[in-house]
Amino acid sequence: MNDFENEVDRIIPSLLSTSHCSLRIEEEISKYVFEEFKENLEDMREGKFGRVDEEADSSSANGYHTFGGMSTYNKNREGLILSNGYLPSSSYSRTLEIFRKKTCDLARSIFLELESYLGIEEGWFEREMGGEGGWEECCQWHVKRYGNEGESIKGFDGVGDEELIVLPVHTDPSLISLLFHDFPLKSSCDGLELLLGENETDKVWKPLEKGGYGVVNCLVGSVMERVTGGGVKASRHRVRRGGPTGGTVSERIVATFFIRPTKNAVLKLPPSKVFEGRKVKEMKFGDWLKRTARNYERHKKRAVEKVVKKEEKKSGILPTKKNTITQKSNKKTSSSILPPQVPNTPKIDEAVYSPCGSACQIIGDEITGQEKYLGGDCGSDGNIYAIPGCAKQVLRINCETGVTDLIGPVFEGEFKWLRSVKAVDGEGRECIYGLPCHAEGVLKIVFGELGSKKWKYHGGNLAEGKIWCIPQKAQRVLVIDPFNDTISYVGGNFPGECKWYGGLPGRADGCIYGMPQCAGGILKINPKEETVEVVGEFEVGGHKWHGGLVDANGDIHAIPANADSCLKVSPSTGEIKVFGEGKVRSGKHRTDGKYKFLGGVLGVDGMIYYIPSDSDRVVQVNPETEEVREVGPSLENEIYVENKWQNGFSAEDGSIYAVPLKGANVLCIRPHKLTESGEPEVSVIGGPYLGLNKWEGGVVGPDGACYCMPLGHRRVLRISPPSGNVLKATTKTTTSTKIVADMAVLRSSNHTTKYSKARKNDKGPVGGPLPPELLKQTTFDYPHQLRSTITRMLRSGVGGIFDGEFERLEDVKIQERGLMKKDKGKSQKSLTALVAADVEFLREFDAFVDEAILPQMKERLGEAGKLKFYIQRPPTVRIQPGPSGKSVKPHNDAEYGHQEGELNFWLPLTAMEETGTTLWVERVEGGGEYVGLECGVGEVSSFWGTKLRHYVPANESECTRVSIDFRVGVEGYFDSGWSMKGSVEDHNRRVVEM
Repeated sequence: MNDFENEVDRIIPSLLSTSHCSLRIEEEISKYVFEEFKENLEDMREGKFGRVDEEADSSSANGYHTFGGMSTYNKNREGLILSNGYLPSSSYSRTLEIFRKKTCDLARSIFLELESYLGIEEGWFEREMGGEGGWEECCQWHVKRYGNEGESIKGFDGVGDEELIVLPVHTDPSLISLLFHDFPLKSSCDGLELLLGENETDKVWKPLEKGGYGVVNCLVGSVMERVTGGGVKASRHRVRRGGPTGGTVSERIVATFFIRPTKNAVLKLPPSKVFEGRKVKEMKFGDWLKRTARNYERHKKRAVEKVVKKEEKKSGILPTKKNTITQKSNKKTSSSILPPQVPNTPKIDEAVYSPCGSACQIIGDEITGQEKYLGGDCGSDGNIYAIPGCAKQVLRINCETGVTDLIGPVFEGEFKWLRSVKAVDGEGRECIYGLPCHAEGVLKIVFGELGSKKWKYHGGNLAEGKIWCIPQKAQRVLVIDPFNDTISYVGGNFPGECKWYGGLPGRADGCIYGMPQCAGGILKINPKEETVEVVGEFEVGGHKWHGGLVDANGDIHAIPANADSCLKVSPSTGEIKVFGEGKVRSGKHRTDGKYKFLGGVLGVDGMIYYIPSDSDRVVQVNPETEEVREVGPSLENEIYVENKWQNGFSAEDGSIYAVPLKGANVLCIRPHKLTESGEPEVSVIGGPYLGLNKWEGGVVGPDGACYCMPLGHRRVLRISPPSGNVLKATTKTTTSTKIVADMAVLRSSNHTTKYSKARKNDKGPVGGPLPPELLKQTTFDYPHQLRSTITRMLRSGVGGIFDGEFERLEDVKIQERGLMKKDKGKSQKSLTALVAADVEFLREFDAFVDEAILPQMKERLGEAGKLKFYIQRPPTVRIQPGPSGKSVKPHNDAEYGHQEGELNFWLPLTAMEETGTTLWVERVEGGGEYVGLECGVGEVSSFWGTKLRHYVPANESECTRVSIDFRVGVEGYFDSGWSMKGSVEDHNRRVVEM
């Protein structure tokens, strides 16, 4: 270790700044391990060392795996995996044990030097994160051989034909990883490459420069990046066959140690001044592993997809040069045949007509999921193609028949692409290009040869035959060249987030202008010169304007979101002007003036109309006179008042139709039809469409109708103007008979109260209001499967509480007497007993609270030390069937004996998109303004229900709403010995100290 000690001053700064370092060690540390590995390899293949099950948890697997075992990460590797102290029963075990001991000692030395460098107490990392037996007990390590038996994994990296990626780019699930290579010391590691550079745009792949006997390579893992709040970056690396690094895969045998925490260790920020100001959400390492395992599972799926593609090739089904969907970048490439549309029976609801003659219809098959599609475009084949955000496939809409289908390959990931642009590629084909949001590549949809239909480009992003992407979080302008399907970057680095939103064409100068959202100026791109500059000067931040539009004179107008004024850019003169100060307002439900408008449309009268998001009125702007005025009636009494509409389109009849995001109806503005007061008609049509985040982005089809892309809603909304055709309905709209009920909800509860005269003299609990950091309403996700557990539990109540079998919670039917007063609470008592007796559910609930709720509360409380938490157990299960006219009246929980020292948690277990109902909570105590909780399945919301009034509106849908809720008291604020006078029964409490 002397060489290591002499290099301390060099290796720790290198580890922190470049995420890797190389250390000199004794040659014999690893040499014997590799020799015996090769001697025992045949025995491993024969199963004498145990085999890793294909479905095994990768984080705790032990034994031998063959090429391709468990994941495509192992496509080109075979070898031995050893986890959490395990050693195989063989003569090889002694050598492995010695090697593990020496490597863990080496890790200790590195951590000691790291702790000294950071000013952390000696031994902090192993004491706080290691197992009782130290790193030996919780580390995972493997000895693996790379072989030529495997194939390229180009789908992960998009490398050229001359390269062959045999281990895709990744980071290790460790604090640090120690790598040993089986060859004499040399200046390369046979294909091991690191992604290095000061920022994302400058990063390049570089070979690891030193490896072999007598050297250990140390890489920073993703766990270290997480616990330091990004203060120390994980090393992104890959293995490439051939190329400038030399070597062949068959020569590579590598031993890798993942020095990682024990599963029960809490991932938290090291107490170093270096990391002051950084925040880390504390959680157990085991929970973090579960989340990262999802990424590993995706690679398993990809391996299956590759096998399927091989079988398709054998049967002659090959991708063609047209009719394909492809993801292209310098990192990813995949394509799939775009199939012809099957003439199946369309699903089309009856049209809902408005007095003006326009009609709204729901069409197409149901598609599950949230945040599914983020815009779309119409192809020259007459079909509309929706761009997948969180959806896994492209959605195709046939405008003639109303048939919808999912096409192309499956793309994993969230918020992959946002909006699209049409362009002609190098083969003369009209294509749709999906712009990358979180995806690492550009989506390309090729649907046929270029047709004669004329098309336009939205957002002004097409110029000089290229697509110019406006950077929001990205630091440079992305340029897509459809002619050869390449990408490049122009302009300098622009730091910051949410800088510009939307690109608009300057007709007079040919430039593209990005509207400033949080940036301090307007982005100006000159496509001819390929230059980028920022013009104008505004305050940085604030989410000022949200996109824009071009008026009849070619001037560009930005849409005021949080800004209190309008912005106008004149490309012909270069003038930038702000006007209409104070003429744009947010709605009465807001006091912060935010989210006024998130879209605008140029009317047939030459006026600009701002589409209200949280504003209560439509705003009309005269581009000539710069007059700004509100038109039409107030929309403050709509079912949903927040984020009502985001954008719209001008139809053939001259009307403007706005796409409902949270709005319950379509907004219709008729500039060509004036009221007696001389204002354009403003009204809402169609619907009501219940639920939040229903549609986002509309595409006008060749039939003149607007097709709204499903975001949270399961189907497509079609809006046709009076001059357009209405699709023939294939499903009949039925008027549902409301259920007969005295109450809206059946609940399980051990808490009942009645009036008591003694309550007048009740001094109340000893405690007080919770600290402000806990009182803010918060929504976050959780990894537990409570919906499936609740579903199983409620199925056992069929026959006693519920009518008929059901697959989904949305289909639960309560027996008729269950919501009637004549039942005398029998159904409630039965449900209460069912919940209290289900051991499996309570075990899952306890784990959910301990792993998801309490750590989150502790994080919000900050440096509070150890505290006792008093958790309501069992939680309350609430079932609200529909269609019903009954609602849960506004109330606060203090009325029922709950204390100021407890916090409410509410978890919906059914999709609000189906029931149209959610919990509504006061924005401020006593203010009378309510906000619907935007909380979906898999999420939980907290709020101070003791003081904030809340209610649930009637469930008018055909589906049933199911939720659970509970309260958590906090020591020092909650009095565990107090019960309100008149309480007949009270909740049981489980006490946890943390």
